[in-house]
Amino acid sequence: MMAYVLEEFSSRLKKFERDRNRFKIKCFVSSSVVEECGKLLDDFIDFLQKIITDFRTVLTARKMRKKGFLPLEKSDILFTESFFADKYRKIFGVRHDPRRNAKIRRLRELEELVVVLMEEEVGKSLTSVEFLKKMVSKFLETVNTFRNRFETFIYQKNLAEEMPIPPKEEVIQKLKELGVFGMDAVHLASAYHYQEKENNKVVFVSFDYTHIVNKSKEIYRSIRLRCTDPLYAIHYL
Repeated sequence: MMAYVLEEFSSRLKKFERDRNRFKIKCFVSSSVVEECGKLLDDFIDFLQKIITDFRTVLTARKMRKKGFLPLEKSDILFTESFFADKYRKIFGVRHDPRRNAKIRRLRELEELVVVLMEEEVGKSLTSVEFLKKMVSKFLETVNTFRNRFETFIYQKNLAEEMPIPPKEEVIQKLKELGVFGMDAVHLASAYHYQEKENNKVVFVSFDYTHIVNKSKEIYRSIRLRCTDPLYAIHYL
């Protein structure tokens, strides 16, 4: 779901959607997944908001030291490189952060947005204050796009329909023994419960290679639930 919202793995998701339409596959997403994705989206937006606010503060201070809100210069772009490099170092410095790679991807996208906007304005008459307003406006457009895609996923059911599927506690315990913890275990246990309740084969699709896809064989041996990258989902049905 987060891949759809953040427009990641787009070619694989399009292939999955074609397979779903072609073979009339029923696709569901548990309420636990929707809830977690909503929280993750809010966390990512808060993370990026803090970065953009910090950048606005330090760039303003930099320009003020140069006697006013002057137009952007080439040196401001190199300053931006140093700013984001420092942010990357801080993220890499946090050990055992399960969202580190996702944060880095979001940060790279924000960095690109800022640098491209700066390149458009270097050497022109736009003051740094006006540039920062333009940058924040562009950032808010991106945030709104993410939120709109989240709402679209839920209400238009483009890829899957939300279903309240409670997890089975004993299955969660089995998954913990495999090293699958937290909400990952809850999502898998919910899928297992649906498979058992409906007496129908279920394939759990995910782009979480570290915690789910790479452990697919162990998960299947333990709870008889197939887990795979969406690319291969149709071949398990």
